[in-house]
This record gives sequence, structure tokens and C-alpha cells, in this order.
Amino acid sequence: ATRYQDLDALPYPAYDLYPCLEVVAIMASRGCPYRCSFCASNLLTRGFAQRAPEAVVAEIEHWVRQGARHIAFYDDALFFAPDQHIKPLLELLLRRGVQARFHTPNGVQPRAVDRELALLLRRAGFATLRLSFETVNPARLRDMSAKVTKDDLARALEGLTQAGYRRHDIGVYLLMGLPGQEVSEVVESILFVASLGARVHLACYSPIPGTREYERAVAEGLLAADVDPLLCNESVYPLSQGHYWRFVRLRNLATAVNRLPAAEKSISSLPRTEEIVEEIIEPRSKSMDAFLARAFPAGARA
Repeated sequence: ATRYQDLDALPYPAYDLYPCLEVVAIMASRGCPYRCSFCASNLLTRGFAQRAPEAVVAEIEHWVRQGARHIAFYDDALFFAPDQHIKPLLELLLRRGVQARFHTPNGVQPRAVDRELALLLRRAGFATLRLSFETVNPARLRDMSAKVTKDDLARALEGLTQAGYRRHDIGVYLLMGLPGQEVSEVVESILFVASLGARVHLACYSPIPGTREYERAVAEGLLAADVDPLLCNESVYPLSQGHYWRFVRLRNLATAVNRLPAAEKSISSLPRTEEIVEEIIEPRSKSMDAFLARAFPAGARA
């Protein structure tokens, strides 16, 4: 396939064919400079290239003139080299007076979020922010990508809060089901994000051929080397591992902590990790709802 050397020479997507154009997906770059052990981005797109901020803003203006009011960035590394890319892009949006609401459904890098970037995001109209974190386990974080730490996440949330964002409106992505990952690690990750006041977004790991985590899963006997790709789907993989109901209970836990009032999300007020892990692995309550009602008296039922 032909690879365009100049991303800005690519034609715009044919969104104008839609009868009603309110939401538009934008990519300000292609590929990813990181090599996360679970991600297939570098397998799908070799290398990494960013579009000129002026070209990205020109495309946004084009779609806004066509009626779009919501712009979603689907980059894998939107905040990479922020001083050279996302900050100039945001400043240009502000100078041009572009009226739209912006969203980052793909996780963005907490380490890049300083006070200046947080303020620019807020002023430019970024309404949905999702931060990539994956796990609270420092050894796993270093092994997966070394692109974020617990301190990075805490600093990013503090900067965004000072810029005017409410912490409960900021999502943080976590992963469950990674090879060798214990239930306790997922529970600790959920409780840590909750203690920072952010919203937990729990994603299920999907083993993708060609990634390091896939190779690890095969080496540990979790997958056959010639496994049917359909069994690698994130909806099917938990079933093949025999842990479907554990995954369901972990999702219920994330739902419960997201519904807790901010005052009840400190580490000291949350239930012990061991107590939650026991209930997830070997339920003793009549239902998970009943356990959560006791563990989170002010929380909602999952």
C-alpha cells in the first residue's frame, strides 16, 4: 500500500455524505512513538508522524462550518511532544475562535499534562478527557511502556483540577486480564484511581498477535500459539480463561466506586483490598450487589 509522506496531503474523510453531521473524528497524527506491550498500534502503522497544527485546525474549521459541534481526537499519542504540537494547536484554536466541544476517547498521556497544557485544554473547550494509566503496579508499568507513573497521574489530575475541571469528570483507563495479573492488582488500581477522585474506566485486555503480552500469554500457557483470533476478542477472552464472573464483579466494583461521593473515596475510608478480592474470587454474599451495598453504604448498586 502507498504510504503518504505528507499526512497533510491526505484528503478529508467523506463526512459530508452523512445527512446530519454533529460529531466528527479527527486524527492529528498517525502511529505511536510508544511500544506498549499490549497495543497493536505499531503493528498497524509503522513509525510515527504528526500533522502540522495549522492543517489540523483548518480541518476542524472545515467541519465546524459543515455543522459539526463535537470533535473527537482518536490519536494514539495526542500529547506527544506537547510544546511542539498540541500546545500550538490549542493556541491556534483559541486565536481562531473555533466554537466546538472536543473529546479524547483514546487515552492521553498524564506525564505531558502540566499547568499550561491543562489551562489550554480547558480554554479551548476540551470536555471529555481520558487519561491512560492501566495499572497501579509499578513493575508492570515499567515493563509495559514506562510512559506513566502514579505520581504522573496524581500531578496531571491536580493540574487539570486547578484549570477548572472536576475530577469526577476525568476518566482514567485501567486494564484487567493481563497475563500474570492478579485480581488484587486490579482492585488496588481501582481503589487508587478512586482515591484521587477520578472516574475509573475499566477495560478488558485483548491478546493481539504480534504484541509482547500475546507472546507472554502463549508462553504461560494461557493461549495456544495457533489460537483462533475470535477467541482473542475482549468479549470472548474472559470466557476462554474461565474468569468471566470475576471480570463482571470487577466491573461492578468500578461502577460502585464511581458512584461514591468524593468525601468517601480516600484510601482510609475504602474497604480493604483483601476483603474485596475475597468476595470477587469466592462470593459469600447473596449477590455482588449485596456486598457492594455493605462495602459502599453510600454507593449505588452495580
